[in-house]
Amino acid sequence: FQLDQERAQRLRVWFGKQGEMALVSHLDLLRLFDRAVRRADLPVAYTNGFHPGPRISIANALTLGATSSGEIIDFELKSRLEIDDFRDRLSAQLPNNIPIHRIEEIERKTPAASQLLDKAEYSIVVETETTPSETDWQEWINTIQHTPEIWWEKTTKSGKKQQVNLRDRLFELTFSLLPSSNNNTIQL
Repeated sequence: FQLDQERAQRLRVWFGKQGEMALVSHLDLLRLFDRAVRRADLPVAYTNGFHPGPRISIANALTLGATSSGEIIDFELKSRLEIDDFRDRLSAQLPNNIPIHRIEEIERKTPAASQLLDKAEYSIVVETETTPSETDWQEWINTIQHTPEIWWEKTTKSGKKQQVNLRDRLFELTFSLLPSSNNNTIQL
């Protein structure tokens, strides 16, 4: 058994997952951060027990194949570091497709980032074969916004089928025409 390590500092990091990193799974991303922390010789605290692991916690798993500019990860350190020193050492060990946007020190008792998240913003690029007008796009969005139910069948981890109303999870929907398009490519 390992004795409980002193946890002197907790840092919350906002980072991106860009380009080819979209093909890295959640567990592989966690391994990537574990290795980067070890290579950077950062004083990360470890859990107790027979198989101690680093106290690194990614907020939520991003869908495989999706990119993001708003991922969050928490690090618990066994000794204090200046935030700029932590950023420099960690960034030097991460691929360019994992940019660090912001770091802040948080209290040890602060809830995990996954408990604080209640909404996410998605950007989806849609291309059509025809060229709908802006009015057509807006009418389509208005139809969705006034639809009370959008049902989707989800398979749970246990293999059961479950109906989910996606409309309850849609808070806002807007569109913009992409500058290089012929009005048949929009960003939602």
